Amino acid sequence: MTRPPDLKDIDEQIEKLNVEKEAAVMEQDFEKAAHLRDRAEKLKKEKDKLTKDWRDKARRPTASSMKKHRRGRLQDDAACRSRRSARTRPSAC
Repeated sequence: MTRPPDLKDIDEQIEKLNVEKEAAVMEQDFEKAAHLRDRAEKLKKEKDKLTKDWRDKARRPTASSMKKHRRGRLQDDAACRSRRSARTRPSAC
């Protein structure tokens, strides 16, 4: 499962903001550093949301996988019914 390209871009932006923030701290421009920190935190939250959405989408069953599951289930049920009808005593399949 490959990460979406957006996440890589966001990681690069966060890293750039952190470098700029460190430079602002070294220059003792604390207001700028705080602003850069806030922007980086906002990007981190956006990244977390994108990651969660991506993982949820990857885990969600597709229509074709659901068809396969249903088809397999129907075949299993038919086999169970035929075995059951061949027996004289009823039993659970």
